Amino acid sequence: MAIPTASSIGITKRCRLQQALRIKPDYAAAYHDIAWIKNDQDDYSAAVTNLKQALRYKPDYPEAHSELGYSYRKLGRYSEAVEEYKEAIRLKPDFGLAHLGLGDVYFYNTKQYPDAIKAYKEGVRLRPDSPVAFYNLAGVITTSIGIAKRLRRCAKRCG
Repeated sequence: MAIPTASSIGITKRCRLQQALRIKPDYAAAYHDIAWIKNDQDDYSAAVTNLKQALRYKPDYPEAHSELGYSYRKLGRYSEAVEEYKEAIRLKPDFGLAHLGLGDVYFYNTKQYPDAIKAYKEGVRLRPDSPVAFYNLAGVITTSIGIAKRLRRCAKRCG
C-alpha cells in the first residue's frame, strides 16, 4: 500500500471541498480551506480568488481576512495585506496570527519597524507558544537598534 503524499492529501481535500461547494455554493469555510491549500502550493492568485468568495458570503470572517493578508503579502501587494490583517484584528482582536502576519509585512516588506514591534509584541502576548513570534520580535528590535546606532554615528560625523 502506497503512503499518501502531502500533495495527494491536498488534492483529495480540495476535491472534497469542491464537492461541498456543489452542495452549498455559499459555504465560506470551504472557500477559505481551498485558499489555504492554494497558498500552501504557492498559488497565491488562486488563493485570493477563493478568499474573496469566502468573504463575499461571510464578510466578518477574520481567518479569511488574515489568510487574504498572507496571499497579498506573497503577491507583493503590501498595502492590501496590511488592510486585510487590520480587518482580521478588528473583527477578532485576540487573533494572534493576524498580529504576527501584520508584523511580518511591516518588518520584512515595508520596513516600518516601530509598527512591526507593536504588532509582534501583541502577537507574542497572544501566542506565547510561538518561537517564530519571539524570533521575529528579536529581529526587528535588533534591526531597529542597529539603525539607531548608525544614525547616531552619522549625526556625530555631520556635526
